[in-house]
Amino acid sequence: MKKEKEITHIGKVAALYRYPVKSMRGQSLEAVEVGWHGFLGDRRYAFVKTGNKSRFPWLTAREIPTLVRYVPSFVDPADPTTSVIMVQTPDGHEIEVEAEELLAEVQTLYGKAAHLAQSNRGNFDSLSLSIITTATLQTLGQHLDSQFEGRQFRQNIVIENLDGEPFAEESWLGGALVFGEGEEAVRIRANKRIKRCMMVNLDPETGKQNPAILREIVQTRELCLGIHGTSQQTGQLRVGDRVRLVRN
Repeated sequence: MKKEKEITHIGKVAALYRYPVKSMRGQSLEAVEVGWHGFLGDRRYAFVKTGNKSRFPWLTAREIPTLVRYVPSFVDPADPTTSVIMVQTPDGHEIEVEAEELLAEVQTLYGKAAHLAQSNRGNFDSLSLSIITTATLQTLGQHLDSQFEGRQFRQNIVIENLDGEPFAEESWLGGALVFGEGEEAVRIRANKRIKRCMMVNLDPETGKQNPAILREIVQTRELCLGIHGTSQQTGQLRVGDRVRLVRN
């Protein structure tokens, strides 16, 4: 006899974020298209350490914390896979992302050779989607006497969970999250916990570091915070969408 699916209403989408250039400032969105490789336009560009042959060749805010102060935007937001991306530098100057001027500025900050990589599949450390709950952000903030939003942890989707339980997203692993209504609802599999690094210490506006953040995650959460997911059904995701957890 076929086992019936267990469907639970777990909350709603509280916030959505996309990062057109890896390690640069994220965009807060009201709606976004989810493709097979995550949000369309997410991590489309990344700077790479020239000559680095490791499994992590990216040049990120680990090396240049001020990268988070660079603000990318799509000239044509309706077409994030092909649109030109402009970057506003911390001094307010607008430069096209592929301009030699921007690369030269990044190389000066790094002090070594680098180059720009582009991929419509995204330049990801691991899986292409990341999810966290408002309860997790609030609880971590209370422990550290701070207030956090999803961009602090480079998240894509923030869910306001009905049960109000911190770290509830970890209990969703192995299931599927369904966003919105109808047969075309976006569906994302909850795959694994996200292991964290010093990037979480960086204020998403200023780039200033607070080592207490990663220390708290190491001591209380085994270095993990939030979960990774992968697309099972593509479509449009909106702030306010109802979220259900489906288990077979």
